[in-house]
Amino acid sequence: MEIRKQTDEAMRRTPAVIKEVYEEFKREFGRGDPSPFIEEYMCEDAEIILVGMGTLAMPTRVAVRRMREAGEKGRVPTNKILQTLRHRRDSTST
Repeated sequence: MEIRKQTDEAMRRTPAVIKEVYEEFKREFGRGDPSPFIEEYMCEDAEIILVGMGTLAMPTRVAVRRMREAGEKGRVPTNKILQTLRHRRDSTST
């Protein structure tokens, strides 16, 4: 059971480590998204939200572009790191 406890503790530390490495990358290369966890696409005034990850992200972007061409306000937040988001949610609920 000790290995499971260590794995759980390591996973709970990942958001801080990811954020630290992401900030280091931004400083080193002078570029990067506002968040290492979520990538937003056409989100400024969205009324409809489509969520995609991995290979589903591109079709959702195409759908949002088509929705916007038709006058609807769509949005696509793409999860970059799904496992980490679960732990972020857990930590805010306690």
